[in-house]
Amino acid sequence: MDRFLFADDVAAAQTWDLVTWCTQHGATEFTVEELGLQGHPTPFLDRFDADMQAFRLADEHRPRMSGRSKADLVRKTELWGLSSASVAVLQRYFVEGLFMYPTSEWEEGCLEDPIFYRNGQIMFGIVTHEREGILTLSEFEHSEVAALGICSRERPEWI
Repeated sequence: MDRFLFADDVAAAQTWDLVTWCTQHGATEFTVEELGLQGHPTPFLDRFDADMQAFRLADEHRPRMSGRSKADLVRKTELWGLSSASVAVLQRYFVEGLFMYPTSEWEEGCLEDPIFYRNGQIMFGIVTHEREGILTLSEFEHSEVAALGICSRERPEWI
């Protein structure tokens, strides 16, 4: 069952609470989109990749929140293992929570669209430039998230 998150409804700290909840309920891996200006160095992304190296997993085909075509919505994806240590690194880059956009100056590279997977499927994903996200959970799990004070809606606006 899908429900939708809106940045205006979710405080920055709640995004991290939700990641912790997802980890406790079976999420084991995540991805983020790395963007940079073509032909320019990306020191922000270089630092991120170095900091995340210990958590790097093999690339796998995974569903994504956006793509160039319908076929591109499942594609080879860079993955990292989800743990309290890898989340601590993410928090250093998404300093204003997971809806933060952009995460840095474009000239240095930027991160966007964090997605957390359970059994290879999207459990919690965000399209940062749309300021919306999705939770794919059971009805009972959605009630648990609501009990944390995290507001979700039945329908998206943009995603």
